[in-house]
Amino acid sequence: MRQQPFQSLRGIQYEDLQKLKGKLEQEASENLARPMVYTLVTSAQEWLSKSFGQDANIENSEDEETEKDDIIVPHGEPVTVETFLAWRERFEAELALE
Repeated sequence: MRQQPFQSLRGIQYEDLQKLKGKLEQEASENLARPMVYTLVTSAQEWLSKSFGQDANIENSEDEETEKDDIIVPHGEPVTVETFLAWRERFEAELALE
């Protein structure tokens, strides 16, 4: 398998990318035969955070904002047996009129 050269998307120097690659290869060899994607991602985020400050947390804050936007606030009347039966009677009465 041929390896592709690293290319920085956020202005990280090639030498730093090589250090990160080495750290991830070490983590991968320590975690052979175990699920490791989460471990590798966490390790890379920690390294980036230590090396470059807040850069690694930018995407996390964006994810948190999207999660806040996805929260559904309940509205309307809560459904109970009594409210459902009352609704069903009104609904069946409407169907009878049609």
